[in-house]
Amino acid sequence: MFFSNETVRRILLAAFGVFVFMGLATLGYGIYLAATTEIDLQNVEGLEVNGFTAIFNGLVDIAIGAMGFVAILKNKKFLLYL
Repeated sequence: MFFSNETVRRILLAAFGVFVFMGLATLGYGIYLAATTEIDLQNVEGLEVNGFTAIFNGLVDIAIGAMGFVAILKNKKFLLYL
């Protein structure tokens, strides 16, 4: 089934909106972890999970979502291939 360009554009906007939302949620969780010292952090397969890695992950997700929004709204398809 083939979709029109407008349908694909709306699907992509929703998908990149999820990236921004999850980035904001992860960023907030990372700030919470970094601010509180009472939480006992666990190691997952040798990787230490702390607030600063969650903050970095949230910022990366927000950047991916923002880049996707710019690519879709400016109709720059080469940015979607990155």
